[in-house]
Amino acid sequence: MSALPSNRVYQGFWIDHSQGPVTGATITTTGDKANLVIAVLSLLVAFSGAHLWDLIAFVGYCAGTSKGTQPAFHHQRQLLARNLTSPGSFVLETLKVGWAWRKHRPWSCLALMTVLALFCSVGFMAAGIFVSSLVSSEGIQVLVQSPTCGLVSWRNESTPMQREYQQLLLNQASIYSEACYNKTGRLPQCNIFSQPAIPIVTVTEVECPFADGLCKTPSALRLGTGLLDSDSTFGINAPSAARVQMERIVTCAPIDGTGFYSSRPIPTEVVRRYENRDPFKDEYVFEWFMGLITAEDRPYNSTFFMSNYTPKVSTGYDLTPRAFYAPLGTKEFKPWHQSTFTPLLGLFRNSTYPRGDVHILAVQNDGVKFWAPSDDPIFAAHREMHVFFDDNSNLTMYRGDNPASFLGCVEQFKFCFSSPQPGASPWCTDLLGLDQAYLQAIQQSRLMRIPPEQNATLNHLFMLIPSWYWLTRTPMQVTKNSASFQLGVPNNQWQVEMFAWMDYLLAISQSSITHIAAGPGIVDEKFNVLSLKRLGDEEQALCHSQRMGAPDGYSNINFVGFILVVSVSVVIMGVNMTLVPLLKYCHRASGGRLFPRVKMWAEEGMLQIQRKAYEGMGYDNWLRGTSVEAPEGGWDGMKSVPVYDGDCRGGVMLPGLYDHPREPS
Repeated sequence: MSALPSNRVYQGFWIDHSQGPVTGATITTTGDKANLVIAVLSLLVAFSGAHLWDLIAFVGYCAGTSKGTQPAFHHQRQLLARNLTSPGSFVLETLKVGWAWRKHRPWSCLALMTVLALFCSVGFMAAGIFVSSLVSSEGIQVLVQSPTCGLVSWRNESTPMQREYQQLLLNQASIYSEACYNKTGRLPQCNIFSQPAIPIVTVTEVECPFADGLCKTPSALRLGTGLLDSDSTFGINAPSAARVQMERIVTCAPIDGTGFYSSRPIPTEVVRRYENRDPFKDEYVFEWFMGLITAEDRPYNSTFFMSNYTPKVSTGYDLTPRAFYAPLGTKEFKPWHQSTFTPLLGLFRNSTYPRGDVHILAVQNDGVKFWAPSDDPIFAAHREMHVFFDDNSNLTMYRGDNPASFLGCVEQFKFCFSSPQPGASPWCTDLLGLDQAYLQAIQQSRLMRIPPEQNATLNHLFMLIPSWYWLTRTPMQVTKNSASFQLGVPNNQWQVEMFAWMDYLLAISQSSITHIAAGPGIVDEKFNVLSLKRLGDEEQALCHSQRMGAPDGYSNINFVGFILVVSVSVVIMGVNMTLVPLLKYCHRASGGRLFPRVKMWAEEGMLQIQRKAYEGMGYDNWLRGTSVEAPEGGWDGMKSVPVYDGDCRGGVMLPGLYDHPREPS
């Protein structure tokens, strides 16, 4: 499956509607730029953390200021709160103070500010981790942008290049479904689409939709996808009101073709016209008539046919599909899918066409040699045959019970979309054939006047859905267990094939829908010429609405988280830088009546403490704008406050251990 090339990744702001209109706001950029964003945000968080602590310390300082008598450790706590700009440093120094004053029970005084500092430290550690989570690089989805956006139908086989494009797409879908569907782990190569795999959510046994006696099994197997959302399943990025849902159900059962079988000598004119040869000796044609082939130029009127010589030239399985798309019942619209046969009414229960499209698959395995008998109704093999080898040894093997086996299926679809009217319930079609369900949907969409982008989504989901008819383009699961002969086949092999076919068809839808926005050049650049450039307004909306897995080297930034971090940081820093100056101005303007505690905050700053210390030692010429004169004998001979090392506990000076320099001796 083709991954998204780097030149088709949209870089910039967009909204991932699968995450919601707010939390889905995203910025896509390269990995290098995303790393730079993380670095800048981390610095911003660190700065804002320091500013927030300043605010907390200021509030705590003012709350702890009073005219009453307070213990010395209270004043030391105030001094630490005023001058330490790191909450971690405050916690450490406060613990030292508490330990030094432990005999005086200081913890009730110190606890609140210490806890606040601790929470501040832990909070901004968490904020640092949060910043790194704002950028995602693994398993992300990006918006597709391509100059070759346009509609291209993989069904078109009119030119060699279109056939080559179709074959590549179908082959890639087959490989992708094998690698990524029904897997327990998520492999890197499966991160291409919005949803790695589309699960089959309903598996039930139901009544056979065909006439009594035709089904070889007691019941039919029904597989259903449930409602597949255009956004979450197929990555068509749109708000919930503009999405379309689709459900797909297929009901199959092995049917007995004996009553429709006949044989006759092969007509000479048929093989000469269609195979450009003469009939072989004793060549017969086996025919099964289950309905008339619709092709005008056909060798036989029978639904399925094969030569009795086919097993002699073919050693594998040959699959032949026939499809009948339920008629629309109106001449206003032409059917979008062409039936390949018109089934007999006698095929169905009550001789009535079922509500859905009818597919009959002929599995011709008469040329396959089975190692052991097989009881599977499609791959039944019990006819003994002797296989001789070059050393004259021989081995008993088995051939299919019939030249061909048949699997009959009824396929149904349903489309749903939200009403543009607020509060209105979603509307859904009935479970019908593909064309019928689409017709019912477009008729209702006109009545409801759904938005253009929703209508375009409906159209493209329909046009790019492969019907059950296309299942023959992928290898069968049973061939994985074959060499020159078929090894063991379980009794439910036909059900195993059903699951694999459903996965394959869903993978085709996943891939082809992304080719609208990304362009068919996502497979190979040469296919860009196949894109239909003339898109209407409806289709143009899908050019900028496709999500896919990001290639290596790209990252998504959570825009809401980015704005939250920047705005909160700017607010914290702005408040911290303007609050104290504003309060100081109000204090001076009021003549000292307002906010008197802000003056104490200013006076206990580190530089003011230095000034007081100098003045306390007799250096009084500490005026604004002037210099402090050097003492007699120079600065080396200046007085200093003596420290009594013997009772300096934990680095904290206790009072009463020295004489103040200004006190008389």
